[in-house]
Amino acid sequence: MKKIKYGLVGLMLALSLTCIACQKPTSPPQDLGGQIGSSRDQEAYSQANKALALKLNNHETYYFKDQASLIETLSLVLKARLKGDTRFTLTLKGDYSPMSMIKSQTSLGPSTKQDLVMTIQADHQPVYSLRAKSFDPVNQEIITRVAIHSPLEVQVLDKGPLEFLSPQALAKEIMNMRTQDQTYRVQAGDTMSYIASKYQMSLAALYDLNPTYRSAPRVLQINDALLIKATTPKLSLMVVTDQVYTENLTRSIVYKEDLGLYQGLKKIEDQGADGLNLVYAKVWTLDDKEVDRQVLSREVYQKPRDQVILIGTKPLPKTGPAGFYIDPLESYRLTSKYGPRWGTSHRGIDMATPTGTPVYASDGGRVTMAGWYGSYGYMVEIDHGAGQRTRYAHNSRLTVQVGQRVGQGQVIALSGNTGNSTGPHLHFELIIKGYLVNPYDYFTQ
Repeated sequence: MKKIKYGLVGLMLALSLTCIACQKPTSPPQDLGGQIGSSRDQEAYSQANKALALKLNNHETYYFKDQASLIETLSLVLKARLKGDTRFTLTLKGDYSPMSMIKSQTSLGPSTKQDLVMTIQADHQPVYSLRAKSFDPVNQEIITRVAIHSPLEVQVLDKGPLEFLSPQALAKEIMNMRTQDQTYRVQAGDTMSYIASKYQMSLAALYDLNPTYRSAPRVLQINDALLIKATTPKLSLMVVTDQVYTENLTRSIVYKEDLGLYQGLKKIEDQGADGLNLVYAKVWTLDDKEVDRQVLSREVYQKPRDQVILIGTKPLPKTGPAGFYIDPLESYRLTSKYGPRWGTSHRGIDMATPTGTPVYASDGGRVTMAGWYGSYGYMVEIDHGAGQRTRYAHNSRLTVQVGQRVGQGQVIALSGNTGNSTGPHLHFELIIKGYLVNPYDYFTQ
């Protein structure tokens, strides 16, 4: 019986990957049978038809009736583990002779180095060749390399068991998960419940493995060593992929002075829009968990549009009454007039406008009310002297306070939909010598 242990010695496998619609189909592997000429050919043919034992992780052994059964089983496992539309053909290289084994010590990334025991080489189109006018860059990836990470030992048997499982049954056995004791190092933000959830353990089981944290109770510290039960695949795979994806490109903010706005006020002229970067990266995953990522390049895929904010430079108006009234809104739609309405009398006028619209003092004066007033919602009242007052109701935010003196046209609130309101609007009242009057009769502009 020949026994070959794979440490630095690698059992090499060839893998042809087909990216659908961009790859030509590969030719099938050559049969190890065929014409047998030299003694080396005869030995290869003999060993290809002998029973094999595959030992995984130094203790789990699986038996195969011949080399073809081993290849088919591993193909089924890899096809299941490499999810998606990947097409590949697996061909075993070598004749199990120690002389023909190739040493393989491969760097798997900037921060990860592993000794590979089984390597799969991939022939594929470069990821850049996928770029075209109709190319959608989101979540595109191509597998470029797969390495079986688990310790392997292959034995050529002079005599195998009487019965062998089918490749399908063997593949199912190999794909089963195993539970191992592992050490976990506590990281910033970890809690016992989070760690238990992460490794699909009950909190009680985690405490049973680490009783000092339950009896003390002991506080978790960064870099503490915890014993956990980790569920891992029997056949561990390191997969390297070339990926193309987008990342957000934040818009810039541009400020512009505006003589039409009072000093201290800001107004968004253009919200702008974020752009997109196209990112090309190489990613290493070990059993579907990312262990390393190397960004190869970035390029602008969609340019951002600047957000433009206007800054008011218009001098603030002088405080005190001007003696006439202006519209408290720059633009609005009159939705309810002063006077009779719904069987009662409407105390003012309703001016529909989007929430957040600046509300201006119709005339200058002193703020006598500023706050929440029941059905009025957030309201401001200004005393203009000579027994004249104005009220501004249903606002979303107030920008003045009681006792403050304001000038005509100064922003006193932002419109809203508070209190007893059926939609975003400003309710405006004008009171002269204790009597409500129609504001429209007094507006001069």
